[in-house]
Amino acid sequence: MVLPRHATAESVQAAAALDARLLAACSTLQTQTALAVGFSGGLDSTVLLHVLHRLQQQGLCQASLRAVHIHHGLQPGADHWQQHCADICAAWHLPFVAQQVQVPRASGRGLEAAAREVRYAAFATLLATGEALVLAQHADDQAETVLLNLLRGSGAAGLAAMPMQRAFANRTLLRPLLHLTRAELLAYAELHGLRWLEDPSNANTAFDRNYLRQQVMPLLQQRWPASTTSLSRSATLLADANSVLAEVVQADLVSLQLAFANRLPLAVLTQFSMARQRLLVQHWLQSQLLALAGQGCTYQEWLRCWQQLVATDSSAYRALPVAAAQLIVHCWRQCLYVLPPLPAPPSALRWQPAAQTKLPLPCGELHWLDSTAMANELAELHVAFAKPGLRVRKADGHHQSLQHYYQQQGIPPWLRPSVPLLFWQEELVAIGADVVPNSSLQQRGASAQTLLWQRPLLLCGW
Repeated sequence: MVLPRHATAESVQAAAALDARLLAACSTLQTQTALAVGFSGGLDSTVLLHVLHRLQQQGLCQASLRAVHIHHGLQPGADHWQQHCADICAAWHLPFVAQQVQVPRASGRGLEAAAREVRYAAFATLLATGEALVLAQHADDQAETVLLNLLRGSGAAGLAAMPMQRAFANRTLLRPLLHLTRAELLAYAELHGLRWLEDPSNANTAFDRNYLRQQVMPLLQQRWPASTTSLSRSATLLADANSVLAEVVQADLVSLQLAFANRLPLAVLTQFSMARQRLLVQHWLQSQLLALAGQGCTYQEWLRCWQQLVATDSSAYRALPVAAAQLIVHCWRQCLYVLPPLPAPPSALRWQPAAQTKLPLPCGELHWLDSTAMANELAELHVAFAKPGLRVRKADGHHQSLQHYYQQQGIPPWLRPSVPLLFWQEELVAIGADVVPNSSLQQRGASAQTLLWQRPLLLCGW
C-alpha cells in the first residue's frame, strides 16, 4: 500500500479493510483453472488485474492468469493504450495478448453497442479451452445498466442487468467486482500507486451511458447517497426473481409433454392465465432462437410475434422473420415453429433409377427400395417441384388440387415447395413417397415396390 506519511490509525484500518474487501471479492475465482482478464488499461480493469495478480503471488489463486486487450481503433491514442497495457503486464510478469478489431460505424445499433458486440466476439475467439473471461464491471456500471434498461422498457430479465457469472462462448464469464463501487476501486488504485489511462470518450455525453454517468447519477446521489448500491441490490433481487420465473416456466413446458421441442401447440396453453401464457411463449421462443442461432430476439420482435402469430383469432397460416437471428417463426394450425429458411429446391431433374438410387433434395432423399426392379418397369422418370395449378388423381377417380392434397396430408406451407413431385412423361405419378392411385406408376407394378422419402430436416412432426 502507498499510505500518507502521517496516516492515522483510522485511515490505516480503513485502507486495510478496503484491501481485504477487494481481495475477498476476487478470491471467489480460485476454483478456476485459467483466467483471461479483459484489460483496457482503464481504472477498473487495472484494479482487477492487480488484485488477481496479488492473489496469485500470495498463493490464494492457483489459476493461470493473462491479460487480453482489444484494440478498437476508435481513438487516436489506441496504439498508446495497447502499449501501456503491454508495459504494465511486462512489469508484473503477466502474459499479454492484444487483438485489433474493426467496429462498424454504420451498423444502425449505435457505436457503443457495435463496439461491445465486436469486443465480445473478439474475446470469444481469444479464449483458450477451459479459460474463463473475467471483466471489471462494478456497482456503478450495474446501476447504470439498470437505469438504461428501465428507460428501454425492459422486463425482469433486463432489469436484472449483468450477472456475476454466466455462460459465454462455451466457457464462463465472471464479474467479481459487481458489488464494489467505482469510488472503492479508485481508493484501492491510489493506495497501491497504480497507473491507469482515462478514455476521453467517457466524457462524451452523446453516448447514453456517459450521459447517465455524468448528468443523472450525480443528481441521484446528491438526493439519495446510496442510490448506486441500492440499484445494484435491486438488480440482484430481480435476478433471483427472474431465475425463479424461468424455473416455473420450464416446469410448465415439461408438464406439457411436448412431442417435438421445436413445435409449441398453442391450444395446450389455454389452461394457464394469459400472463403465464405470454411467459411460456416468450421463454420457449427465446430458447429456440438461442439453440438455433445463438441469440434471442428483441422485445419489439417478440411483441410482433405475440400480436401477429399468437394473439389473433385467424386460422390462416402466418409467418414472421426474426431478423436478428435470421430465423422464421411460423404459426400453422395453432402451432408455433421456429426454423431457418429452407434452401430453394433444385430445378426439375432427370432420374434414372438404375443409375441413381438416391436423389438429393433440400429436405432429404428420394429413392426406391429396389431400384433395379423399378428400372425394368420405367426407363426414365423426372422430378419437379411446386407446379402451380397441378391436380392430383384420387382413388375414386376424381381429382383434387395439389394445394388441397397438401392440406389433407398436413404438410406445412413452408415445406410444400420442397416436396418432390415424381413424373413419368407428363403424368404425375408420385408425391413424395405416395404413389398416385391408378397412375401409370402403380399400374406398372410400383405398388410392389417401396418408394422412400427420407426427410432429415423436416423436424416438425408431420
